[in-house]
Amino acid sequence: MDIKKYNYVLDIFKGTCELNNYNESALIYEKGNLSDFKVFESKASKAYYNGLVYNEQTDCMMGALNKLDPSVYTVCEIINLAAKFLNNLDIEDYEIQITSYGKDFSEVLENLEALDLNVYGVEAEPSEGDSISFSIVVQDKSIIIGGMNKTEAYFKTYFNDIDKVFNYRESDEKMDVYIYPMDEESLSDAFILGSNIKDAGFKAEIDYSLKQLKREEIDATYMITFNKENIKKYEVKLIDLATDEVKTVGIDNLIEELAFM
Repeated sequence: MDIKKYNYVLDIFKGTCELNNYNESALIYEKGNLSDFKVFESKASKAYYNGLVYNEQTDCMMGALNKLDPSVYTVCEIINLAAKFLNNLDIEDYEIQITSYGKDFSEVLENLEALDLNVYGVEAEPSEGDSISFSIVVQDKSIIIGGMNKTEAYFKTYFNDIDKVFNYRESDEKMDVYIYPMDEESLSDAFILGSNIKDAGFKAEIDYSLKQLKREEIDATYMITFNKENIKKYEVKLIDLATDEVKTVGIDNLIEELAFM
């Protein structure tokens, strides 16, 4: 397993969950067997979890659980969270497939369409139960599964499945912004900053490596760099890579500054 790639995916997963108000919780296993995963016990109504699961090989399970009163809105939120995770990995070509078991899911479809999420392969099956299951398919592979029953909505995925469809190589397309956190304490802030910049419509790449940076390796128009002291002051350094002009910009004003440069 590529540990650097794994840590990158895990950082994206955790950051996505935390930005959407999910709290971290631990995995719990039945019978002491790590392959017998069961839903963890948590006081939090919305939580995410990750951990190793030993089947044929060591793998990493990642997932999220919403134990609020299950409804069409609860399952839509969990599906949207899973989709945001993929989007933050720059995986955008996927299909969401939903199956309903004894539950009218027309309202689910309407809510997902309002979120601009494309749903395919919808199929209703007769059942005495009342649940919905879904999978997210990338390159003909189901890489995320989840659903909703009477007590919870959830999704889960495995790093090995994400690894098959996620291209970790640097893009050949020039970025608008290259984000370079300078210390480990700033990595989570880099994720949040990068997500906001991407949401504003800019192409951005975040360097989580903390390696010594060489200017000629950066193919972007601007670079944003900062350390924990900058974050305490709520500011970053914005560098025009064509002219080497450096500005100190408040984080609240960063998107506006980029738009007018």
